Amino acid sequence: LLIRDANATIAMATLLSPRMTDMDILIVANMRDVSEKILRAIAEDRRYKANRYIAWALLNNPKTPAPVSLGLGLGSLTEKELGGLARNRNIPAALSRAARGLLQLRAREGKKPQGG
Repeated sequence: LLIRDANATIAMATLLSPRMTDMDILIVANMRDVSEKILRAIAEDRRYKANRYIAWALLNNPKTPAPVSLGLGLGSLTEKELGGLARNRNIPAALSRAARGLLQLRAREGKKPQGG
């Protein structure tokens, strides 16, 4: 409840609370009504960026700013995950285009003959 507070200081203090677990952060990352500042703070934290589930939730959250989403490491996603992002109409268009482009790049690399 406090994470949704209009006062950014209260929301940020809630996020930084030592009682917040990774599961709590995952729930916050999935919220559509949380501020962009909170999502940005989660994405900038190394612990949470390394967690695939939290990163995936941030990528699929339409409120996550596009530059933050693009910095979460699309290269580490599977083809299935990239396909899901490419088809997702709720995320920023730049992120969807980047996922589609990476999918096409991987497809081209997969078709190249093996040199030896």
